[in-house]
Amino acid sequence: MVEMMTRGQVLGAQGVRIAAGGISVEEYDRLVAAIYRAGLDASAWSDFITALDRQIDGAYLSLYGYDTRLSTTMDLITSGYTPDQIDSYQLYYHRRNPFLAGLASAAPMDVRTTDGYIDRETFLQSEFLNGFLSAEEHVGAGQGGRS
Repeated sequence: MVEMMTRGQVLGAQGVRIAAGGISVEEYDRLVAAIYRAGLDASAWSDFITALDRQIDGAYLSLYGYDTRLSTTMDLITSGYTPDQIDSYQLYYHRRNPFLAGLASAAPMDVRTTDGYIDRETFLQSEFLNGFLSAEEHVGAGQGGRS
């Protein structure tokens, strides 16, 4: 399962094309190729986040996952966050992240926008939004899925 949160950007069903607005076909192809490489080699996810960060200027990206078959956690890969913000998430706010329950119960290959995992009102009232994301102005939408 993987979730990606971005600040002030929306990654919809068409993926990066919506978020980047005006991305070239060549760059889009490079991003898709980076995703496929990362699917084969988990260490390549940081390359994808770096490439995506270049396309979405000023976005805060985080990518994390859990392999339900192997019961292992994927390393947290981020862009834009300070080490203190990452520590805050890992020490406290990861337990307050309202999207994780939805991701954990999703069927394999089920990819949705954040609204597909939690209703907007619940999210707007969550400690995760009001204590972590809003405090850092990292408010946005993302998408996630289980594979």
